[in-house]
Amino acid sequence: MSEIEESGMWLRIFAAISYTVLSTISLSANLLLLVVFIVGHKRFDRMSYFIISWQTLVCDLIMLSYQFIQAIPTTFAARQLYSPTVMHYMGVLDTIGYNGVLFFMFILTISRVTIFFFEKIDRIVFSPPGIYAVIVFVWVLTLTFTVILNMSGCMKEFTTEAL
Repeated sequence: MSEIEESGMWLRIFAAISYTVLSTISLSANLLLLVVFIVGHKRFDRMSYFIISWQTLVCDLIMLSYQFIQAIPTTFAARQLYSPTVMHYMGVLDTIGYNGVLFFMFILTISRVTIFFFEKIDRIVFSPPGIYAVIVFVWVLTLTFTVILNMSGCMKEFTTEAL
């Protein structure tokens, strides 16, 4: 093994360990948040912040599953471990999670602004049952956006070419 290949191998292992550590920390924080949501469900279940945050948590867990199933093992192995079809659908799930986080964070920001500046709109849109319509709209938007991205050829893939 040449010096360049050996340094590349150590860089790849460092990257894989970094992915693992950071993803584990993120998973731990998300699981702690999940426990808080489950324990406080009866207390928080009508609050828009809780309802939107719950959706964001689901999206985070979707993205983390991609890291643990696809990115981390592939980086350690330095080769593709799954068929192209499995990799494609895992990429679609990761894209759904990523776009879901973005869209739900945007809605959460709008929700917080309306509390302070537009209370009437907040009561209509971000209180039950209006918040449930917003949640459904964001999920439909996320799924539609992901389908459009994939149909236009913009597909996420995790390759080993640079590993």
